[in-house]
Amino acid sequence: MSNDAMNKEQDVHFQFGDKLDLGGKVCQILPYEYPAPPELMPQYENMRLSDTQKAQISAFYQAIPSMASAEAMKNAFYVVKWPDGLPHELIPFKDGLGYMGMVRGEGGKFAGHARFLSMGPQALMLNAFTLMSIITCQFFLTEINRKLTMINQKIDKILEFLYGDKKAELLSEINFVQYAHANFRSIMEHSEQRAATIQSLQSARKTAIQDIEFYLADLNSTVHQKLSDKLPDVEGAVDKALQAHQCLEFAIQLYMTANLLEVYYARNYDPAYLKYVEDEIGNYIDNKYEKQLIADFNSLKTTLEHKRKSMWKADYEKLNGRIQKVDEVTARLMESDGKELKDKLHGILHSVEQPTECCICADGTMYLKKQS
Repeated sequence: MSNDAMNKEQDVHFQFGDKLDLGGKVCQILPYEYPAPPELMPQYENMRLSDTQKAQISAFYQAIPSMASAEAMKNAFYVVKWPDGLPHELIPFKDGLGYMGMVRGEGGKFAGHARFLSMGPQALMLNAFTLMSIITCQFFLTEINRKLTMINQKIDKILEFLYGDKKAELLSEINFVQYAHANFRSIMEHSEQRAATIQSLQSARKTAIQDIEFYLADLNSTVHQKLSDKLPDVEGAVDKALQAHQCLEFAIQLYMTANLLEVYYARNYDPAYLKYVEDEIGNYIDNKYEKQLIADFNSLKTTLEHKRKSMWKADYEKLNGRIQKVDEVTARLMESDGKELKDKLHGILHSVEQPTECCICADGTMYLKKQS
């Protein structure tokens, strides 16, 4: 293909099913062909949009026939597909006038550039794709809500077991991450607030590592301290160890969530970066979290078994409940509690790489097809 053909700028005109390369992300727009409306199809989930957001989607919907080929028939619904995952931000032209997209012709060859200007159907497409990307990311982030207890937990409940010098610090960062998660869609539409949120998430990530180290050291110190054979002394050590374990779970979840939210807020879905984030968190879970917890709770279990030999039967029976809790924590850790965390991380982190499909309607309603 000649350079002239490659550099040709044109309005966006396509036939349904053509592949449009928009800033490096391939997109297809097709008529909806299911036998029933999307609200009746179990694979589609209705995205709850504001009136303003519906207006943006509706305006894009109305512009599709004018951008599609002349023989295209008007449909009740259109499907927008990204075969390789979420749409990314488009690339601005150096002259500042609009954004660049590539148009594919027959045989998959590039047919030229499409310049998306600030007026007209091209701008509607740009705005709609940006909005659909944000809404889809919000949906994927609900996986954090379902899988990580820190996001669901009320602050007053978290206060019940946090302790030590790091209590206020950890609570503050958890509160911020909950706020960033709950308001993702709104913050993403305001660039200055989005940049400030990313900076705060990076700070929360560093704080989480400090808190993990603090509670790991405190747990180790508690488990290996010299205990008398008195019941209150042993009970107190067990209670503190269990409390440290709860704090560690929340600190590791804070570390994971801050990393995940930063990926989504920055829209940095570069495969090498995603792999780095996953490897870094995975190694931390393996080496700093899981292994040390297993070693410390095994030591605690050994200590309790030794202490019961010198205790009165009545005292030992009083301690049974705490011993059972230590056994439960130890068993869970030995059954790869860390693997479960890493599986959750992998699923959430790589949701953006899965094929994405949205169905849009004339009134601006948007349905997202659930990932299999």
